[in-house]
Amino acid sequence: MTLRPFIMAVHALFVILSFSLAKPKWHAQRHLTLRQSRLTTSRSSTPTPWCQTQYGLLESGKLQKGQVAINIDGFTFDLGTLGGMNSWDNPFGGEINDRGEAVGYSETNIPDPNGEDICGFGTGLTCRPFLWQSFHMRALPTLGGNNGQASAMNNRGQITGFAENGNVDSTCPTGAINNRIALPVLWEKGRAHALPTVGSDSDG
Repeated sequence: MTLRPFIMAVHALFVILSFSLAKPKWHAQRHLTLRQSRLTTSRSSTPTPWCQTQYGLLESGKLQKGQVAINIDGFTFDLGTLGGMNSWDNPFGGEINDRGEAVGYSETNIPDPNGEDICGFGTGLTCRPFLWQSFHMRALPTLGGNNGQASAMNNRGQITGFAENGNVDSTCPTGAINNRIALPVLWEKGRAHALPTVGSDSDG
């Protein structure tokens, strides 16, 4: 029997005990495994359709690949994925609450049937919002479409982000890869609630 499983179990027990003894220190600066780097957002001052919005610190037009991890009192926990090779979280803060729950988005192992690449890793796999809770990652529901992302979570368990509803965005130019309507979402108790958009914008 190797010591690694035992050491990992001791680490997990230490973190669980720290919840009851003292407020743990959740590092907002994520620890990214493999080759991920910090994500930035680029959007012009003139509103553009969702399908023309480009996110990311890119490498050859794609996000650098890897799996997101968080640091809890000096212990690093790889959050894993939803079946694909890559996952990510919001680099601007709010993705981890005081209870150590985290949100973000992850590839699955299912190719997107519409050829979209919402996660941005260049793999064409379905991208799902996730909640990491009690050392387990699970997918959050969309609004009927294939893809979505979760960006922030408060201590009440409310999660914000966006999700597709499955409808084609008529404002997208011909040939756009990401051409489904994406709406702002509030997740509460595992259910997705669409939020209103601004003005006549079909996306949010």
